[in-house]
Amino acid sequence: MPEPVTEPETRSVTPPATSAVSPPVTSAATPPVSPPATSAVTRSVTSSVSPSVIPAATRSARSASVDSGAGPVTSSLTEPVTSPAILPAADVAGLLGAARARGLRIATAESCTGGMVAAALTDPAGASDVFDRGFVTYSNAAKIVMLGVRAGTLATYGAVSEQVACEMADGALTRSEAGLAVSVTGIAGPGGSEFKPEGRVCFGLAHHDRVTRAATVEFGALGRAEVRLAARDYALGLLMQALG
Repeated sequence: MPEPVTEPETRSVTPPATSAVSPPVTSAATPPVSPPATSAVTRSVTSSVSPSVIPAATRSARSASVDSGAGPVTSSLTEPVTSPAILPAADVAGLLGAARARGLRIATAESCTGGMVAAALTDPAGASDVFDRGFVTYSNAAKIVMLGVRAGTLATYGAVSEQVACEMADGALTRSEAGLAVSVTGIAGPGGSEFKPEGRVCFGLAHHDRVTRAATVEFGALGRAEVRLAARDYALGLLMQALG
């Protein structure tokens, strides 16, 4: 008899257990770290308005036109002015020594600082051989009469402008025995306007054989006293830069 056919044994194969893969645990997103808040600039400042200069030939022409009542002088304002190192009033003796070594006398033309730059320059004993004179021209009329700033410039650009700062510095230079002059005109506060905010100060720097330069600095709403002090020290820094 044929042997009975035995069916092959079948086994049920259990697939290997697979553990559920848990998605990677992600922690709550860490909020970005904000940079440290910066306070209003006080003494170390950079010009936020493009500084400008007036060519020497234009300065000479302008000085002549101021007294003659000639029309406005146009110029190209292109050469940048680097921000000077702020010079505290306590360091004025070194500034006077540098001017003395170069045989230069200094004059100032001030509006918002009301003579503070001149006061700082005359604090050290023996400043008379370097400091020639200071003009405090707080009103527009004083700027016109004492420095020869043109009424048209004031009407067009306002007292707080680089154009007026240049004419103030030029006037101080041409109406003194100095070879170097700095000017300051600004809004010390309190208050300002949308276009000319509190803390905006314009500076002019005139040298007898160089171009007249101007710069605008936004000191911010530091308070009247602090803006005036910061403007004083910046003007002293401009003078030191010119003597460097």
